[in-house]
Amino acid sequence: MKFSSQFITALCRFGQYSRLLLNKPMRVFWYFIIICALCFCIKCGAFFHGYTQAGGVSGLANTYLPEFSIENGKLICADYKFEDEIAGIDIVVDTSPDFEATKEMVSDNTVAIIADSTKLIVANPMQYQEIRFDDRSFDGLTKEKIVKYLDQSLLVKLMIGCIVFMMFGMYVFNYAIYVLLSICIGNLINAFVKTQIRYGGMVKLGVYAITFPSLLTAVTSAVMNVLGYTGNNNFNVILFAVLVGVYMYLGLKNIKASNGYIVATL
Repeated sequence: MKFSSQFITALCRFGQYSRLLLNKPMRVFWYFIIICALCFCIKCGAFFHGYTQAGGVSGLANTYLPEFSIENGKLICADYKFEDEIAGIDIVVDTSPDFEATKEMVSDNTVAIIADSTKLIVANPMQYQEIRFDDRSFDGLTKEKIVKYLDQSLLVKLMIGCIVFMMFGMYVFNYAIYVLLSICIGNLINAFVKTQIRYGGMVKLGVYAITFPSLLTAVTSAVMNVLGYTGNNNFNVILFAVLVGVYMYLGLKNIKASNGYIVATL
């Protein structure tokens, strides 16, 4: 079956679910990857749209970085504070004599940039780095030079590409967990439906059963992000599990009714 046929069948043609189990494992795998990519684009679409509208990394730097210069190992900059709870970004610049940037100021779940007159702390949930301005290579550094470098650097563009690729990889991993969840739900339901379906068939059914739940939760997540909702995501988890249960039940019932005994192995 072509992707479009698989997609429409997985969404609403429950009477033809037995045909989905006849697809070869590699075709099912690529269907899974395409669904992941589609949901990834939906969920991150608002962020990437804002990113491109802002002018990429250099545009964001030009927007959010304050005017500054480094002279004789000292940061010259007006006090600055920026916080974005949705994106998880926290920027603090304070060059007053009684302020000192420390590791304790960094939250576990944010990307933090904290600077005093002598050093800069850059941290995220994965790593922590402290940069001292008394390094002579920083003398003469300004905001304009950083923006120009980010705009022209091929290395920065490659790094952004790698970050997006890794984000997608994590997204695929998460959806593989969702498939395992759908298989578990399917096995529980099948204890009552009693469709004679083998493990390979249940895996395929699990991939197709997450199609609509994945798309719907991706859309709701995107809407929540646009609206600035930062609460817990329990609603999406519950909605996903319920919809997967419904799709697995309808799929198993129709497979049993149309074929009786299904042989589908990986």
